[in-house]
Amino acid sequence: MNIKNVAKHFYYAINKVAFPEEVSFKLGFVFHTEEIFNPGIHQTLIRFCKDYISVTGTKCICVTMTPPNKRVEKGMRLFNCSNQEYINRMKELSDVAHIGFHGHFWHDPEKFEDADFDIRKNNTNYNYEVFYKQFEDQVNWFYENNVSHNNTYSGGWWFINKDLVELLVKHNIQYDYTISKSPNLWNPFTIDLVKQNQIRFGETFYTAYQGKKLLHVQNLHSGHNTPFVLDATRYMNTLIEREYPDIVGVLNSHDYCLDYAYTIKWMEYLVKLPQVSFLNHGELVQTNINEAKIIELA
Repeated sequence: MNIKNVAKHFYYAINKVAFPEEVSFKLGFVFHTEEIFNPGIHQTLIRFCKDYISVTGTKCICVTMTPPNKRVEKGMRLFNCSNQEYINRMKELSDVAHIGFHGHFWHDPEKFEDADFDIRKNNTNYNYEVFYKQFEDQVNWFYENNVSHNNTYSGGWWFINKDLVELLVKHNIQYDYTISKSPNLWNPFTIDLVKQNQIRFGETFYTAYQGKKLLHVQNLHSGHNTPFVLDATRYMNTLIEREYPDIVGVLNSHDYCLDYAYTIKWMEYLVKLPQVSFLNHGELVQTNINEAKIIELA
């Protein structure tokens, strides 16, 4: 055990760290699924989803990148994964998880290996036509290959803005898991959106554009790579707003960097807490929607 972990061990032995008793959590779990072309990563993800069902009684949500994405295309070549094999893996995953769409975009998709060309959460100066073509190519793969995205989305690099919302509703995508109030995950669009509309931590809400609505279930906390389950509790306690105790949202990880043992340990800890309930996607998107605010995007 390193010095940092020794210090944490004593800290948690001395200090009581727990969620406030009056707070309730209704939780799901989202995977940003980016490398199922790698058979080892794919099988680990399948195994985790099965274990997650055993622990929580619910299914994960696996929002998935598609083969027209240049990064996926390269990975498929490296691992000799055909389009049909990719479809087969998506279908296998759909037996143990709720499938959705996960988009990643670049200023120049041919330069996807250069981080300077990522369209990330803080980017606003991208070429719309270049972005639009990437989105259309990636989402249309679902329709062309008879694979359902279940009207579900979560954005890569936490990128979301009005342009993206317009495209999502155009394709009848109804559910989004991108927006977060965590400083690690938000962007200028979401900061303004939640502040101007007084959205609380764990509050489900809609954006609306041209008569269509997109439901946003917040991403509460990202990947767990620590042996201390209370690290997440301590961090999330800094975000909880006591006047809004009924928290609905998802936890998050990536398929390629999953810390399997620590994440399962975290789930086993959470499921025993009286304040925590785990929900499937279908249950999450029905929770508190009658009270959900509707934010019109001009």
